[in-house]
Amino acid sequence: MADRLIENKSDTSSAVIRAVDILDVLCESTTPLGISALAKKLNMPKVTTFRILNSLVTAGLLFKDADDLYSLSPKFIIYGNRVNATLSLKNICEPIINELAAAVGENVNLGISYKRYVLTLFNVSVASYLLVANLLPLSELYCSSMGKVILSHMDDDSVREYFSHALEKLTPNTIVDYDAFQLEKDKFIKCGVMYDDEEFEYGLSCFAAPMYDANDHLIAAVSVSGPKSRILAKRERIEAQLLDAANRVTGILRTTGYTVEELQKTLA
Repeated sequence: MADRLIENKSDTSSAVIRAVDILDVLCESTTPLGISALAKKLNMPKVTTFRILNSLVTAGLLFKDADDLYSLSPKFIIYGNRVNATLSLKNICEPIINELAAAVGENVNLGISYKRYVLTLFNVSVASYLLVANLLPLSELYCSSMGKVILSHMDDDSVREYFSHALEKLTPNTIVDYDAFQLEKDKFIKCGVMYDDEEFEYGLSCFAAPMYDANDHLIAAVSVSGPKSRILAKRERIEAQLLDAANRVTGILRTTGYTVEELQKTLA
């Protein structure tokens, strides 16, 4: 009896996966498709394909026309509108950032540009140390890795104007002039990761990577922070996983069409 239940669960799971595969193919197709074409594309028996198609039609997810060709139904418009209504940068990023924090064993922050500051949307704390574990909700651009990512995406005149103002040197490593920042920007362009070398607080270092919206505009930065000695000891692993997380978020934003303008609506 138990073996039969396990088998039934497996059959159900397989059917769901095959149904999703069919939906994916129809979503990518510019024209309706018939049973033979779908079965061939998915390397699936025609009988199985027919059975799943009928179930999807009954559920209202597919249309079947007079020529027995199948296409997605308008029901997906309702689903899409519902997803868009609940879409936010935070709920897109949160699962990936939680995964990143657990993988590297350090604290992770998500920040965006807001009125010449870094606005930290949220952070994940998995490590404790006698330093500032999380950035302030609003912090200066010049003295954090996320802020320097934002500065790196500003036009040159804006960056020059920013550094023309007197900036407080928080530690001996804090970068407060245009030329020194340009050297940091050059390194960032080559590797895709910005580094904060105890520029905000003694002993605290961060790596940050950019995230881009559907129009390839910078929308946010994600950083991993911790004691300098511990961070540097696993630098290569942190950088690789940080870039992977940032790229995954960028991929989702491009797929969903999420833009900086959508984010700004939530901040207005």
